[in-house]
Amino acid sequence: MSHCPTCQCVREPKAKADLPSRAFEALKSMVPPGDMREHLCALYLGARGGIKEKRVISIGTLTASMVHPREVFGPAVELRCAAIVVGHNHPSG
Repeated sequence: MSHCPTCQCVREPKAKADLPSRAFEALKSMVPPGDMREHLCALYLGARGGIKEKRVISIGTLTASMVHPREVFGPAVELRCAAIVVGHNHPSG
């Protein structure tokens, strides 16, 4: 935690995805345990690896998840992201 120099409010540290393990944990937290559907999720990052936003882009079936590229890249442009991390699970194994 740090204090803002202008108003002295307390700033919570932003979650980061600057390492593969941190990105994995952030993505893993977006899929409910035991859910047997494919999830395609995205992390939208700032220049220093801070997570600006996390989004579940698509929830599919046991074996498929449909998504159009604009659903992934549109928010990245709107948020002016420096990087994107995209991941999806395979609940069927």
